[in-house]
Amino acid sequence: MKKKLSECVLKTGEKLVDFHHNLFKVLGYWVDFLENSKWFHDIGKASDYYYYLLLHFVAYGVLFDVFQTEEDETEDVFTNKVVLPALEKIEQIFGVKPLVIRLYPKNQTDEEDFYWWCYPPAANKRIIEYVKENQLNFKKVEIL
Repeated sequence: MKKKLSECVLKTGEKLVDFHHNLFKVLGYWVDFLENSKWFHDIGKASDYYYYLLLHFVAYGVLFDVFQTEEDETEDVFTNKVVLPALEKIEQIFGVKPLVIRLYPKNQTDEEDFYWWCYPPAANKRIIEYVKENQLNFKKVEIL
């Protein structure tokens, strides 16, 4: 772990950053990309970052999210060691929890799969093509 995003490589051998940039090209969007590794490093520990991020949702907004647990061990560790302690700290200090609302229905069908709502259709099409071209499989994720 603790790699720069520019050092992360997909199973296909393609850099994650290049894959992401190519999705923007497919969509025809011009985007300035910045190397933010130093910025993330300067923030400090993830628990510090998430405390301040979640603090915004006490008074200034609503966070639409789902914090994964159980099915994905990596996410479960992150949720239990970073997100939940930050939420508890905020509640202890301010007496209220940040407002976090489930991003999508719990019993959503495969046809209603939220992940396909995140990108424009051209990006979804490119992702599906990429998976097929590289003989990859989509991982079914159970959302709590």
